[in-house]
Amino acid sequence: MPAHPTLFLKRSVYERYGGYDTSYRIAGDFEFIARVFPDPSLRYACLPDQLVRMPRGGLSTAGPRSNWIITREMQRACAKNAIPTNLLKLLLRFPVKITEFLAPG
Repeated sequence: MPAHPTLFLKRSVYERYGGYDTSYRIAGDFEFIARVFPDPSLRYACLPDQLVRMPRGGLSTAGPRSNWIITREMQRACAKNAIPTNLLKLLLRFPVKITEFLAPG
């Protein structure tokens, strides 16, 4: 998933796909990107520069309950957007996320 604080989109993308689905408490950004990015007519580029530095914390990392909520919401977003996954695959992201907390900064 691309870092959404530095995701710049033309207005026409929002007009075509709509905005964030507010039925997601935490994973609205995930669902939006899952809905939009499969469109082969969209072009994108990754800038190698750091534009935003996100502090640790926030609703998505508030503890085990929020981790469970976001995992279930990601599973729902994948199902809604025909992305094959399962709960085990989604849970496998946590070992990688642990390294983020161990990194200085």
